[in-house]
Amino acid sequence: MSIPVRDVTLKLGKKEYHLKTTLNEESYGRVVSLLKESADKIGKETGQEHLLLLVSLHLAYCLDHANETFEDIIQKYSPGENSRP
Repeated sequence: MSIPVRDVTLKLGKKEYHLKTTLNEESYGRVVSLLKESADKIGKETGQEHLLLLVSLHLAYCLDHANETFEDIIQKYSPGENSRP
């Protein structure tokens, strides 16, 4: 059984991107929301290519920060483990 693919349009900055995705509507909506939130923090005066680079860096930073937070929580609540590697 193949995963259904659908066409979507993503507007980020000043440009629209026509994409194919296997994400369901809810997942796609969350992803788009994260992208737009990052783009809004950067601002509308940034060039398109620069905006895409900065959004990628911002999302990578957010992912790294979330990973660090999860690792801290795991260390805190792991039996017999009180320090982080």
